[in-house]
Amino acid sequence: MRKYLYLLTVFLLIYGCSSTPQKIESKSRTKEYQQMNDGRPLTPISMNNKKLAIKGYDTVAFFTLGKGVIGNEKYSLSYNEATWYFINEEHKNKFMESPDKYLPQYGGYCAYGVAVLYEMPPAAGDGRYWDIKDGKLYLKYNKGAQVLWRLRKKNMIYKANIRWEIFLELFEKYSN
Repeated sequence: MRKYLYLLTVFLLIYGCSSTPQKIESKSRTKEYQQMNDGRPLTPISMNNKKLAIKGYDTVAFFTLGKGVIGNEKYSLSYNEATWYFINEEHKNKFMESPDKYLPQYGGYCAYGVAVLYEMPPAAGDGRYWDIKDGKLYLKYNKGAQVLWRLRKKNMIYKANIRWEIFLELFEKYSN
């Protein structure tokens, strides 16, 4: 039994967040990540080639409905150089009032991938695999990453926070 658990863990570690990530185009998007309108530095956001953030999931719905729900283009807005979809005007307004409250940690990239630094940048998070801890949203790439994250959530958050800061420093250094 122990042998199978070991093999399962190794498998999940290898395939937990190992998809081809959404690449950050550092040369062509240099200015985008420099500052928000209020002067704070921009954070790299997991988005597709059409600049759709977190695969179109309504980030407010995780907090208000307790589940991931794909938003609607009708209720969209641009924030941090990405397009965010919401399921209704109320969610859009909540996000506009307090975006920091609803933004996913680590730019919406796989929180487990950031914690273990398997690849850089990590794979995009998926709205089907998520957690809220201490009022913060953490997305994961797949079920394997979700399981491993939950086994040691506190430790994973600690590691991911440190590694995300390193990633941001490198991103800033090489995007200029």
